[in-house]
Formats: sequence, C-alpha cells, structure tokens
Amino acid sequence: MKIDLNKDVVYFMDEETLVITDLNADAKAYRVSGSLAKFSYELFQGNSTFTKLSKKFKEDEVKQLKSFLKDLESLSILRLSESAD
Repeated sequence: MKIDLNKDVVYFMDEETLVITDLNADAKAYRVSGSLAKFSYELFQGNSTFTKLSKKFKEDEVKQLKSFLKDLESLSILRLSESAD
C-alpha cells in the first residue's frame, strides 16, 4: 500500500500523539495516539513499507490503521494506492 499525503497537510508527533493538520480545511487538526500514531507516523515518513511495518504490530492494530487511513482518504488528507510491497 502506498500513501500520498495531500501537499497541504502537515503532521508531527507531540509526545505519544500524532497530530495531522489539513491547511485547506480551516487548519482542522486530527489527533491519534498509541500504536496507531506510531504506525501512521512511520508510514508518513516513508522510511518503511506497510507490509514491513504490519509485521511489528498486532493484527487488530493493522486493521485499525487500515480503517484510519481510509477515513483520512475520505477527508482528502491522503490518497491510498496499491503497491508491490
């Protein structure tokens, strides 16, 4: 799975919380914490693939991340596409 963030989206880690801000949507901010934040942040950084990262997390955490990413896609924060990873 490949993730392309919208160019107007900024994100950062605030201790254990991932903060995602869409500058096009009145700077609306979304926050997640725990393993979902860590998993998402690593994916956004592009330093690893979804397949490699999913081996480090529990099955229910992987399902939760997929759902979260689809929610972000519906908000036009990112675009998901299939990849060979």
